[in-house]
Amino acid sequence: MKRLAELNDACFDASAKYDELLGYLREIDVTANRAVVFSERVPTLAWLAERLRKDLKLPADAVATLHGGLADDVQQGIVESFKQSHSPIRLLITGDVASEGVNLHRQCHHLIHFDIPWSLIRIEQRNGRIDRYGQRHRPQITALLLDTSNDLFAGDLRILARLVEREHEAHLALGDAASLMGKYDVKAEEDQIRQVLAGAKRLEEVVHDPGDDADDWLLEFLSDPPADDPPPHTPARQLYSRPIY
Repeated sequence: MKRLAELNDACFDASAKYDELLGYLREIDVTANRAVVFSERVPTLAWLAERLRKDLKLPADAVATLHGGLADDVQQGIVESFKQSHSPIRLLITGDVASEGVNLHRQCHHLIHFDIPWSLIRIEQRNGRIDRYGQRHRPQITALLLDTSNDLFAGDLRILARLVEREHEAHLALGDAASLMGKYDVKAEEDQIRQVLAGAKRLEEVVHDPGDDADDWLLEFLSDPPADDPPPHTPARQLYSRPIY
């Protein structure tokens, strides 16, 4: 147990994934370009905020943490501040509380997935915080994935990488990734991906090829044209896959 505790503590002192995130934020210079970092767990958000504030030598008010444990008025205050050009916030570390219904694109076009959610809907919701109508710059979407030679984990990582790629392909071909799995529910999608990760199903069985859905949509459109005007064009996105060694 003592050895396990030592290894656990060491994880907080050294992380190749964190080092890659830190390097990327230095590349884009968060003092000049704001960034949003998404992660899954509240303790991870707090750890990232503390480490990044120190390692990037940012003032205390330049890094904000947003999660569902905060009071509603505090959450709203952080979001509203992040929209303002004069806001001191340069780096927003957030959980999925900000993945839906929150506009973060006014002063920001960099978004990083520190953790990859097991849902196409959730990935698309996150990306949509900066990739939306009114964005004045090409959104820069970055996904951090470990690259390992350990066969016990390599397959899982390939699945997660492919999931991110499929969401990007669906966004370009369809403008919406929800139809690829046909569940239209985050938990249902996560359950399906969990089965893929467990080896009970293949990814192709649960996540359709965006090209197939695009063909279906085109046939439906030609047979029954919609009465409403088409939605505004979403700017093209560039997807980065940044493996860590």
